[in-house]
Amino acid sequence: DLTLAPSSQPEHAYGVVTQAGLYVTEDVEPFARYQWGTTSDGLHPDLSLVEAGCNVYFAGHAMRLSGDVGYAFERIGPVFQRPIDGLRPSGNGSPGEVIFRLQLQLLF
Repeated sequence: DLTLAPSSQPEHAYGVVTQAGLYVTEDVEPFARYQWGTTSDGLHPDLSLVEAGCNVYFAGHAMRLSGDVGYAFERIGPVFQRPIDGLRPSGNGSPGEVIFRLQLQLLF
């Protein structure tokens, strides 16, 4: 459940993520991903996001560099803006948004 201002009633957010990747070498994995999300009240814009990127592995799989570029077809509203996922709120009146993300993950 989510509680968003100005309404104090809890909402429900639902979503689906589908992703496909293929190792072209032992260390390189391009991928494509689609994310969709909606809320129970219909007051917030749905999330519809398509992304393409690549994972590159170093030292076996102990270190991964991942980069992707995506396009959000709708505004990214307060329900789906999560800085940990790289999603920030869209500007007012912005119908869509391009997203760039770069991550480094270490296993120790």
